[in-house]
Amino acid sequence: MSWSLYRNRALTSPPHLLPIFHSYVRHPQASESARARVMTARASTLDVPTPRVLVAAPRPRSRARRPRDANARANRRDVNDTVPETGRDVVALFRDELRLDDNDVFAAAVRAARRSGGRVACVYAWDEDDDGQKALGGAARAWVREALDALDASIRERYGGGGLQYYRGNAADAVKRACEATGARRAFAPRRRSADRGEATTSYEMTYLPDDGSFLFNHDEVKIDVARGNEDGYFGTLMPFVRATEARRVTKPRKPKPAPDEATTIDLAGKDGWTHRALDDLGIVSRRDARVDWAKSVREEWRDFSERGALERWELFLTTSLVDYERAHGRADVDPSSVSRLSPYVRFGQISPRRMYHDLATRPLGKDGVPGRELSKTFWRRLYRRELAHWQLRHFPNLLGRSIRAHYDGRPWREGDEADEAFHRWCRGETGFPAVDAGMRRLCATGWMHQTERMIAATFLVDYARVHWSRGANWFNDTLVDADVAINSMMWQNAGKSGFDQWEVFAGELTPDGSMRAHDPDGACIARWIPELAALPAGRLRYQPWTASAETLERARVVLGETYPRRLYVDIDAERDVATSDITSVRGAELARAARCEMDDEGDDASRPPLLVDPTTRDDLILVPASATLGNADALIRASTRREYKKSLRRAIADVDADDLRRLAARVDATVVDRPKRRDGTTTKTTETPTKKNRKSTKSRRRPRSSTDAIVFDRAAARASRRAFRRGGVDRALRDADTWDDDDDGFWSDP
Repeated sequence: MSWSLYRNRALTSPPHLLPIFHSYVRHPQASESARARVMTARASTLDVPTPRVLVAAPRPRSRARRPRDANARANRRDVNDTVPETGRDVVALFRDELRLDDNDVFAAAVRAARRSGGRVACVYAWDEDDDGQKALGGAARAWVREALDALDASIRERYGGGGLQYYRGNAADAVKRACEATGARRAFAPRRRSADRGEATTSYEMTYLPDDGSFLFNHDEVKIDVARGNEDGYFGTLMPFVRATEARRVTKPRKPKPAPDEATTIDLAGKDGWTHRALDDLGIVSRRDARVDWAKSVREEWRDFSERGALERWELFLTTSLVDYERAHGRADVDPSSVSRLSPYVRFGQISPRRMYHDLATRPLGKDGVPGRELSKTFWRRLYRRELAHWQLRHFPNLLGRSIRAHYDGRPWREGDEADEAFHRWCRGETGFPAVDAGMRRLCATGWMHQTERMIAATFLVDYARVHWSRGANWFNDTLVDADVAINSMMWQNAGKSGFDQWEVFAGELTPDGSMRAHDPDGACIARWIPELAALPAGRLRYQPWTASAETLERARVVLGETYPRRLYVDIDAERDVATSDITSVRGAELARAARCEMDDEGDDASRPPLLVDPTTRDDLILVPASATLGNADALIRASTRREYKKSLRRAIADVDADDLRRLAARVDATVVDRPKRRDGTTTKTTETPTKKNRKSTKSRRRPRSSTDAIVFDRAAARASRRAFRRGGVDRALRDADTWDDDDDGFWSDP
């Protein structure tokens, strides 16, 4: 009703009806003072007292709304509602959020259905042309199949109507068909994808929710302030990302919302325009895989694939295991409850990241009643590491196939039959190194590996077998139930030394011979997953059966080369030296290319290809897109580089003309954004790593210990890190070595 109509009716109504008109109809654009003036004028004309309600002060905006009866609100009808019965249903599209708790799409559809008095059709579409679904490997597909079956049963059990309605084809087409079958005029879906290409229609309103609950942050809002230099850590590592999420421009994770208590769901089977399909008709699991049923052992290992199982596992972990997580999560041989094993549930949205985030931030846990984030800094940070991986994929869409350090694309790799043999033996867990084979056999049997096992296996394939890291990434993607293209790509890039982090903290520690075995000191995992070695004495001999005496091998009934394969490589140090030499060659070639460009002296710096190695500090440089940085165009950023690679490059460029190196160094100083900073915050030119001769003179100019810039390498911290590793393994080293903890991306499976 318009304000003018309201005014006319008020002026022509009896005085005792003025409060009724004022409280029953009020135009949103009419202020309290304007309505009060009209009422006061009319009241004075009629010679009646001014109603007290008309001159009351406006209600403060911060005042909480009066709670309303949910049932009355749901059953309320507008007298002008002209929506026919056939147009009151609503469609909800499920994608990667296979849950009801804290599911924004499902909650919005239920609210819309309540307002219109309709029902909700829950639709799931499987589209082999969708990049996300097409990329799923065999193990992940087996998990999705079981998770969908569990979600369908949960919807039917909880709400008593229809469950998931399956459609084979494009998601937009699935929504269109569901709307046609029900007469629905509204549909809700998670964020739009490139595959959403259905026919244009005006018969229903499609609402894409920008925040679908898959992540804690909007990755487009997170931008790294490269002007800070490396004081928070190297670009692309954890702590600069965490600091960027704390900026005011970044929307913070909201509190999770429980699943609707009541909803009416509809079954589309038999509806005109809808082709009913059973779950197995979607083709999620191929006919060959279904016939062989290799996933039987995966189902036996996990058993519960439901949202309820995910929440129960999370609650059990919070209340019983989180308090010991810092101490026990690095062990692969102890009770599985020492780690959360929530990674596949998180991957397919069966538990909300926001629920995990707020439970850790607010719930009092442990005997002291402190928040979970204080009980375990490591687990808390792993929520951010998952976000970091997807942030990297957002800004580097070729993360799976192209090196972040672009010049590493030219690195030599083992090829031909020799590479194929090494790769296939690695896949089957037959490398002859039990530390590697135990994890790979666990992977084939359960679809899961402990984090340390993953890192040892990846390091062996890349640094010793010298097989291209992308082959390992593809195998993990096909065999992991928690395969996540962002996390998998980030970690394999790091293992291949072409990512943002070259795992400096693990230098020399992830050896395949078991010389460092803190994750499984007695070889219990080897005894379980390599039963042919179980009879060997616990400890070193299980990791190095080739060092056992003939008598010991005979008692254990181990015949190397028959019951268990011989080592793929005997001299592993020589193989690793070749890998280091290969990396040095591509880095030296990059400097040689830049030097030739300087000698040619053609064009200005803007027209030349960017220089990707700093000749002074011997750090790698990375070209970062403007979308990832704050207030900068495409920027050249310094990357964390292993000390051994710097040393080998120093020897390799010893014969390069000094003038050429100075010109290249000047070019780096002019183009690199994150130059090191003095203590007063001002930038300075890059400096050489201190040597024994000049260490004394440079000591006073060093930056604070909290800086992780490798220009000044903290050898004491590195030695402490290695000692911590020997005492407690990879995870303890990460926890104890503060200098490197913030820069490590050693997260692959938990949560």
